[in-house]
Amino acid sequence: ACMVTSGLAPRPSRPDRTVQFRPFSSRDAHIMLQMKRTVEVCDGNRLKLLLDASLQTGKAVRDVKKTPAIRELKQYAGEGRYATQPPAGVEMRVTEAVMKDCIEPGVQRCVEKLRGMECGDRISGLRKVAESYVAQLLRHGDHQMITGGQQQRQRALLQKLLHQPTCDIRAGKSVDETELLKSIRLAFDQQGLLKTVNETSNYVMSRVTK
Repeated sequence: ACMVTSGLAPRPSRPDRTVQFRPFSSRDAHIMLQMKRTVEVCDGNRLKLLLDASLQTGKAVRDVKKTPAIRELKQYAGEGRYATQPPAGVEMRVTEAVMKDCIEPGVQRCVEKLRGMECGDRISGLRKVAESYVAQLLRHGDHQMITGGQQQRQRALLQKLLHQPTCDIRAGKSVDETELLKSIRLAFDQQGLLKTVNETSNYVMSRVTK
């Protein structure tokens, strides 16, 4: 998508045609308007993020302040029969600079944001599983009325137990939910937050078989 908005993507209808980078061409820049309209109506956070990134990259490659290398092509700007072809060496040098200084960093930022969104979804899902498990423990336990102080201790302990798994997810590592739930059960017992000696009804195993 970033290559398309930058005017550097090969045309599917003419894959054998050499792509000429023309940052000062109003005709080539028309793709920016099309992309902007697409962003306005797109549905889905990830798709919008991808299209936004391509739109920002397309703007940057045409901005002399953000991409100074394109100044070399200014003298070759023109449309139709008034357009002139820059020397191959100049065009190659400018294109390589644009790729290195603008497009590649733009793609990298987009990838990092997508990974962040994925991590957020995984962390949110893991937290819901843990909170649901704790609620299950409390429903099955022969505990007395829970005080406000006990609830605070439970929340604080769960937060502490979720800290390392959360860091692992952000680092791209996998988290064993079954082992996490077992550690939560053990920690709550050791802290005296569950006033019961009975195990819950195979809750951990049900998580494995689902």
